[in-house]
Amino acid sequence: MKNLQKEKLRKCLMKNARLLQMFIKDKKDGYFMKEDFHLFTLLENEIFRWELQIAIDCATEGKIHMMMFLHPVVITMITKPAYIEFANTANLYLASCC
Repeated sequence: MKNLQKEKLRKCLMKNARLLQMFIKDKKDGYFMKEDFHLFTLLENEIFRWELQIAIDCATEGKIHMMMFLHPVVITMITKPAYIEFANTANLYLASCC
């Protein structure tokens, strides 16, 4: 992906992250990570408190790779089967769309 396209994506993410109450870190902030952008937010209510994260990477072939996941702390031996089932279902759905 060209630098101009990455900059446009960065500006779009910065604007819309605030609308979704998400915080964004990118490589320009000096935040060390493999992906180009990393967004996170806290989801909480009376029952649970989870951190939702989104990793976005701009591939060289002009595609955007995005992965959304819960912070690993919420995955325990008890909840692991449910998360595996959810991830498998999400991957099947996403693969069928492409």
